[in-house]
Amino acid sequence: MKKGPAHIEMEMLLEAAFAPSRLAVINDSAQHHGHSGDDGSGESHFTIEIESALFAGVSRLTRQRMVNKALGDIPGTRVHALAIKASAPGEVKLYHGTRQSVQNGDEPMTKLTYAILLAAICAPSAYTAEKEAAGPKAYTDIVACRSITDGVARLQCFDAATQALETATQNKQVVMLDQGEVQKTKKSLFGFALPNIPFFGESAEEQANEFKEIEGELANVQALPYGKYQFTVEDAGTWQTTQGTSTFLKNGKKFKIKRAALGSFMLVTNSTGIRVKRVN
Repeated sequence: MKKGPAHIEMEMLLEAAFAPSRLAVINDSAQHHGHSGDDGSGESHFTIEIESALFAGVSRLTRQRMVNKALGDIPGTRVHALAIKASAPGEVKLYHGTRQSVQNGDEPMTKLTYAILLAAICAPSAYTAEKEAAGPKAYTDIVACRSITDGVARLQCFDAATQALETATQNKQVVMLDQGEVQKTKKSLFGFALPNIPFFGESAEEQANEFKEIEGELANVQALPYGKYQFTVEDAGTWQTTQGTSTFLKNGKKFKIKRAALGSFMLVTNSTGIRVKRVN
């Protein structure tokens, strides 16, 4: 069965707004044929199953509000009933498929975007739990298509906007990263004094709270003069102790590096704290 305009549009809007790790838009209209709300369009009842990192720490009711907000005027006007099952990664297993729309054997929908980030690495996410944030033009043009009431014209708008996004990506005017890659990038910058970068629309406070410490095993440990050491941290560069210590550091030794006062950092191993700095 061919997807209708509302079905396709919901897929596009949800992909653009939430960069879901899993998405299934399921047309249940045939099960409600002749019932209340069946307008004969074949697009009266849908179930949305979506998993996104943007739902982490968000209540079930707020998640539903976020999805409804992303879908604009579709719920209640063009679609009579919409069942929403929203989750964060790790909460549930895959529902019907990975990042795909399911309807009578349709092929999975091509990924629209993981997250739209401007050339530096970032741009605010489309939606936070309570407010809408601005985004790059390639994203806002897609969102603007929602205001078109004519179904055919609306799909034409989406076709043009997604083509523009693809072109901008190929020209590297827009960079697309999934949140896992962004988390890895954040860890790689731990220890440097950098300006706040609005990854996924986070505030400076949220970013500061996210990486208060890192942990792992010491590698490439070298003894330096005056009882100091140099070592490397996986995905987080090279560090040196800034004070002499009687604590013996060796490869494989477990550690934590914590943020300390006045922008400093503290290496903690065997309950002993040693001040350290990132050198590259």
